[in-house]
Order: sequence, then structure tokens, then C-alpha cells
Amino acid sequence: MADDTQKKPTPIKTSIRRRVQTLYFIMLGVGLLILLKILYIQYGPDGEEYRKKGRVANFGYFREEAMRGDIYSKDMQLIATSQKRYFVGLDFGVDSIARSKAGTRELLNNIPVLSRQLGELFGMPASYFENKIRGAFNRYQTSTKERPQPRYVRLTPRSVSKDELIKMRTFAQLNLPANRGGRSEEATVVRVRPFGNLAAHSIGLTSTKIDTVQLPSTIADTVVRTQLVHSLRPLTGLEHAFHSQLEGVSGVQFRQKINSKFWEPIDSPHNIPPQDGC
Repeated sequence: MADDTQKKPTPIKTSIRRRVQTLYFIMLGVGLLILLKILYIQYGPDGEEYRKKGRVANFGYFREEAMRGDIYSKDMQLIATSQKRYFVGLDFGVDSIARSKAGTRELLNNIPVLSRQLGELFGMPASYFENKIRGAFNRYQTSTKERPQPRYVRLTPRSVSKDELIKMRTFAQLNLPANRGGRSEEATVVRVRPFGNLAAHSIGLTSTKIDTVQLPSTIADTVVRTQLVHSLRPLTGLEHAFHSQLEGVSGVQFRQKINSKFWEPIDSPHNIPPQDGC
């Protein structure tokens, strides 16, 4: 009985210290288990298989299109040339928009300003772009596994030049990093005749065709990727008659995946630079 009366209660600081120490050792144990699991995955019996899967998913070859050669008149006037042009759009499926209320709110707040800027650039009513963007976004929000809706909307009613692309990158929402604002850029090549329709059939008409190509892999464990390639198809005139000389030879570029939309070109002894047409 005397022993019970002499027992003092545990101070609250000691109790808190013991709880913190217990939590610390639990977290330390969990961390060590995670570290051991990582080491096991990397260097265990299945480590090489996982490294192979990583190389397949994150490295690959991409076709590099050659620029079609120019056509000059007898007095060296340029009468047909190729220019790289771009289409710009918004991808609502990026995590910063699709899974973030703050990202969604930022997009909706930027739509009026972006629509006005697009209208000024293309000489069209801002309401056209605002209705187009909001309509596409509202349809995407109703997307389900049974009825998926497009996550992408193209903003450019025509292809734009490099200078116009640089200007568009300063517009609202488009001035954000691509993985945050959803900006998507698609490059294409168009044929330009400085003299317009003058002797157009004699010089030659072209159209853009989309080919599906598969690049063979010469490096072990890199996937053979199917790609959509935009190329010019000659229809008439000099473009058609001298197509083999003007076409050039496409190349191959080895790239590493950075995110779902961007592949970074990297040096490789297997890269083949494209040879532009004559």
C-alpha cells in the first residue's frame, strides 16, 4: 500500500518524448524497408528485367524529316521553298489541370484573355475562340471510360510561323510550362511559293500526307515505335518531275522520354542526320 502511494505519475514531457521516439523508430524502419526493397529491385534476380523495361519505356528512335529542296528560276529567283509551320493547342489531360482544382480555376480565368489575344492574332472574334475552348473543356469534363472525350483542342485555325509561335507562347495560359498549362505544339512542313499562284501548275502543287512509319531499333532493349509523319506529296509540275532530287533522305534521332509529351534528343552513335533535298 505504501509502494502505491509513493509511485509518482509519469511527467507529460516524458510521455510525449516516448511517443516521438516510438514514431521515429517506426518511420526509420519503414524507410529502411523501402531502401532495401529498392536495392532488391535494382540488384536482385529480376533487376536486369526491370532495367530493360525502363530502357524500353524511356528511350526510342524518332524519324527526322529532311527539308524538301528549293526551286529557283533561271535568274536565281526563289519560286518554291519549304517552311516549318506549327499548330498550337491545349491539352486538358495534364495532371495540373485534370487533377487540380487550382489548375482548372486558373485555366477558366485565363480563357477570356487568351481568346482576345488569339482573336487579335488571327483577325477573328474573341467569342469564337472562347466558345471553342470552353465547349471542348466542358466535353472533356464529361468524359468517362465508356464514352471518352477528346482531351485536346487545337487553337490555331491555320498553321503559324516560328515568329507567331514565339508570340503565342506569351499569351495567357500558353505562357505557362507545357506540363502545367497544357500547351501542345505540333510541327509540320508546308510548301511556299513566293509568287503565289503565278505559274503554280508548272512549278508544281503539293499536298500534305500523313504516313505511319516504324523505325527499326539497332540498340538492344529499345522499343520500335510507330509514328505519324507529316510529309509533302508532289502532285504536278516540277515538284512531281524532280521529286526524287527534291525529297531528300530522312534521318533517325535517338531520344529520351522526359514527360508524356516531350522527348529530349540525346547523342548516340546510331543517330543519322537527315539529308535535305537538292
